[in-house]
Amino acid sequence: MTPPKPPPTAPAPAPAPSGLMPAGYFRLLQRSFGDSDPRRRALLAGLEAADTPSSVATAAEVDVESQLRQLDNLDALLGEGWVFFRPEVWSHASHGALGVAALTAPDLEGAMQIVAAYGRVRAPVIDFAARRGRRGLTLAMRYVAELSPARQRNLAQSSLSGVVSLVAVIIGAAPAGLLVAFRDPEPTYAEDVRRALLCAVAWNGAADSVFIPAALLLTPSPFADPSLHARAREELETALARLERPGDLRPRLERLLVSHPAGRLTASAAARALGVSRRTLVRRLAKAGAGYRALLDAELRRRAAGLLDAGELSHAEIAERLGYAEPTSFSRACRRWFGRA
Repeated sequence: MTPPKPPPTAPAPAPAPSGLMPAGYFRLLQRSFGDSDPRRRALLAGLEAADTPSSVATAAEVDVESQLRQLDNLDALLGEGWVFFRPEVWSHASHGALGVAALTAPDLEGAMQIVAAYGRVRAPVIDFAARRGRRGLTLAMRYVAELSPARQRNLAQSSLSGVVSLVAVIIGAAPAGLLVAFRDPEPTYAEDVRRALLCAVAWNGAADSVFIPAALLLTPSPFADPSLHARAREELETALARLERPGDLRPRLERLLVSHPAGRLTASAAARALGVSRRTLVRRLAKAGAGYRALLDAELRRRAAGLLDAGELSHAEIAERLGYAEPTSFSRACRRWFGRA
């Protein structure tokens, strides 16, 4: 198959629009891979109690960092390429209102335009750019937050596989005409990827992307439903508006600090994780009557109190766990917090 022209160049990374995302995918991965107590513990390594299966079971949203850490844990547990072990983790059925709106669009091209317009509702750290040409449509991913190569790989594999699943359901056949391109070098499990996706796969691409030939784009969707489509789009519009007009940063920052393994982040690192500049973070916190140092100190105090009450670690071990360079610095903090070292 002749590869299409390089996908559209994605714009430079912009701030991530939100620190929260729908919890459905988090729960799906727990069900798919957490089939024993050791595995469940491994999937939750580094996450706070707020994101245990019991607390997320009915939650509408989960912190983005917690979702990304779960992907890291799957890498550690199963190795790279785990996305392709079980098709249910990238099935169209896991995409909520986005999947409904795409499937109920009039045709395949309309479905892909839905993904391009609303994809970040499902994963706020990614976005899509769609380019329609004579030969077909290219849907390219971009990352709207600073992410490690491993996290980009996991998001690309799960997101593009989800697009392939949508295409296959709409055309009612294996998506043999598609070309999925990954930016990563070809991995050892490349054949597994091809067998899972049932289409051409390329590596070392200019962007993580899917190319859909023009001949497929006009395929009518067997699930087309104007009324259901309109309702799903309304839900997506509401979610998108929320992402584009984020409210007070304070609760998002507090949750970020809770979800971080050590709870200790610099203001610059926290700002990057929340998708704003450091200056914006400081300004919005001040408007909310809070300061970064005070919120960080409150989180460290909370953790210190729990570890001291548990009595399982020495003073020096707690200091190290909380990121203090010297135990004496932790002792001074304890005197300030609790009136004792």
